[in-house]
Amino acid sequence: MPVAELVGAVAERGEAYGVDAGLERTELREALHHRHLPVLVMADLLDRRSGDAVALGDHRLLSHPQVTPAWLRTEGANWAALGAVFGQPRRRVAVRLLAGAALPLGLDPLARGVAAEVRSDLCGDAPLVEDVRLRLHHVGLPLLEDADVLRYDADANRVVSLSPLQVPLPVAGI
Repeated sequence: MPVAELVGAVAERGEAYGVDAGLERTELREALHHRHLPVLVMADLLDRRSGDAVALGDHRLLSHPQVTPAWLRTEGANWAALGAVFGQPRRRVAVRLLAGAALPLGLDPLARGVAAEVRSDLCGDAPLVEDVRLRLHHVGLPLLEDADVLRYDADANRVVSLSPLQVPLPVAGI
């Protein structure tokens, strides 16, 4: 897709993408070129083509059977949830573990599970578990809650519920 078409599509549906309605087309084009497209290319979600065009990248998420170009264009694509879940490896692991767990689930067992998977063993190095626990509590789980992926009770340190997402849940290694 030519970037000019992408700018037009985002400009038309800007509010649906969280874009300020008063943003000029030239400002939007600059923001896409200099901020958003480089990040999407680095994440392998987009591929820069010759000239001024982009295409879907090689990220394994894009080969998930539920993630199709048509699905990505629908209202069902919750971009905040996609970014929150897939934006960081520990959050991807946490959401996948929560999807298979009985809820509510305490922060400590979730942190141990994420740390064990990140570490690829079951011993759970204490400093790593504490780092995972702190980052989940202060950053990851609140971010996932803001994106309506889950409900986190920060006072009780537990995930209360996981929202029924129209976002494909990550599998190991993605």
